[in-house]
Amino acid sequence: MKSAEFLLLSISIVATGALISNNTTNSTQVAPPRKKQLKNITLSHVTWTALANLTDNDILPNGQSFGEYEVPFNMSSRYYYYLTGYDFDAQPVWIIEIGRWDMVDAIKRGQVKELDLYFKQFAYRALREIRKQSTPERPITQDVLILDFANLRLDIVTDVKSLTYALGAIRDATYIIKNFTAEVIIINANFAAETLIRQVGPILGAFFEHITVYGNNKDKWIPRLRRKIPSKFLPECPDKDDY
Repeated sequence: MKSAEFLLLSISIVATGALISNNTTNSTQVAPPRKKQLKNITLSHVTWTALANLTDNDILPNGQSFGEYEVPFNMSSRYYYYLTGYDFDAQPVWIIEIGRWDMVDAIKRGQVKELDLYFKQFAYRALREIRKQSTPERPITQDVLILDFANLRLDIVTDVKSLTYALGAIRDATYIIKNFTAEVIIINANFAAETLIRQVGPILGAFFEHITVYGNNKDKWIPRLRRKIPSKFLPECPDKDDY
């Protein structure tokens, strides 16, 4: 073979090897993880219709997500709720101590705007927990609410402004309630609670069938709730051994 031809052949072999090596490297190279796309929002973006689409990637001007935002006027201690655990279907269970919620006080203090934000924040956190709990193998789409009406004062539900506000808030939240709540369990219902429940019925329509009301005799409602929810997640349950 002539020297010129040999040189060309050598160059061709080297170039081909380099191309193969480069293609192999590119095909096996792991792409770096994509950064989460953050989106700036303001509190005006937080509407009842937008809640289902909000995530922790939606950031307020202070750098927090809506779920971590501290609503003014100490709302979190005045209107108490908490995630207690999960039912036997792995659905999140929230307890709302609504008997302690003095909405008359907030209305008199001119804190309706903040109260609205606080209720929306609860709905947002509940939706976020549903997404967190859901897996491809066991999809979760709803949660369970336990409303504890213990010691609810009659003046809370007979005050015209308070009652009007409460019914309006429930009406605004109807879409979230109907689509993302499997069941509402009311415990420790007194006369004041029954008065409010009668007012709520027409607003919720057919969903009212998913509401179960119990009085303050825990010997009756604890055994029934144990069939759905582990004992350790139930309020006022003296026996923590699950059935």
